[in-house]
Amino acid sequence: KIGLVIDSSSTYDRHITAIPKPATPCSLVSMVVLNEKNGENRKLSMKTWFKIHRMEEDESKVDVRWGQEGLKEVLASDIDAVYIIVPPGSQREYVLEALKCGKHVLLNDPVSTGMAEFMEQQTLAKKYGKFIQFSTMFVHQFQVLRFISKVLGDEEFGWIHRIDASLHLCYDDVEKVGVKLPLRQEDGSIRVLGRFCVLISVLFFSQAGSFAKTAKVEKFETGRNGEMTKATCMVKFTEDRVLHFDVSYTHSATRQSIKLD
Repeated sequence: KIGLVIDSSSTYDRHITAIPKPATPCSLVSMVVLNEKNGENRKLSMKTWFKIHRMEEDESKVDVRWGQEGLKEVLASDIDAVYIIVPPGSQREYVLEALKCGKHVLLNDPVSTGMAEFMEQQTLAKKYGKFIQFSTMFVHQFQVLRFISKVLGDEEFGWIHRIDASLHLCYDDVEKVGVKLPLRQEDGSIRVLGRFCVLISVLFFSQAGSFAKTAKVEKFETGRNGEMTKATCMVKFTEDRVLHFDVSYTHSATRQSIKLD
């Protein structure tokens, strides 16, 4: 059972429609609209929201609440996870609140999660026996879960000491990672694409008590607007573990890989 937390009735996210159709059964049973517009017709707004998301048949199955009181009620219910779609500046508070209420957390915007916040959230998630993931898990959760379970749960796999990751994203796919064309300086390949490599490495290495220590950009290229379009980096972790990653925006097909040693 999944609950949804959105900033307003104007919030749109294309992954929401995948909630009832993942590899493992789950359903959207409740949602909270945090900020009501002045003079808003709640019933009409929700009818429009479900129509835009092509979920008209699910409208009657979802318990819709409003405001902070509605949030408390949803987090106190028997849902298993909550999908949070709020502005970057307020994401942290809702993630921590959901974890403290014993809910798994899914986020739509990994770009807004800095390393310090990520480590804070992962520590709290581990304390309560919960996980934090991004919205793409609705589509790929079965394959990702199987891979991570093999890496982290199989004693015969052994400890990971080095990760080599690459992510080369086609310009036609940039909206999938939360940016738009033309790219701005703040949409650089390290900040947007490198973040995915670092976060997955933290997930693996933290299981062995190893944490990020230093980072170095070995080489990079920039585009016409000053944005970093290509970069090769190294992140050193404690316990002599290391991540090497190569990221770029490209005109060819999107491709990605990860090698564990």
